[in-house]
Amino acid sequence: MTENIAQTVQKAIQDLVAPDVRELKVQLAALQKQMDLRFEGVNLRFDALNKEINQRFEAQSKQSEQRFEAQSKHFEQRFEAQSKQSEAQFKMLMAALGEFKAQSEIASLRVIASLSERVAVLEARQH
Repeated sequence: MTENIAQTVQKAIQDLVAPDVRELKVQLAALQKQMDLRFEGVNLRFDALNKEINQRFEAQSKQSEQRFEAQSKHFEQRFEAQSKQSEAQFKMLMAALGEFKAQSEIASLRVIASLSERVAVLEARQH
């Protein structure tokens, strides 16, 4: 009799619970497939956005690099121009100093020559 009850309970479980479990398994498999499809869609959108962001970043980086190089070239040209101007001014200053020195030496020689003449005249009078 115990075996009969066990078989009856087992048969009842198989008849009542097993179909529900199978249905739940099928629903779970469908839900899993649906979730996989959604995650795949999210991954595709994420990859597309990532690619777009990388392209934008590269474009911005390239644009910034071009602006930097243009400014660098501009500053380099200005520096070279100022350097040439400073060099020309230095040469003019050195030339002016050389001319001043020459004029000073000429003035000194004139004074010395004038004094030499006076000394010569004075020496000639004394002898």
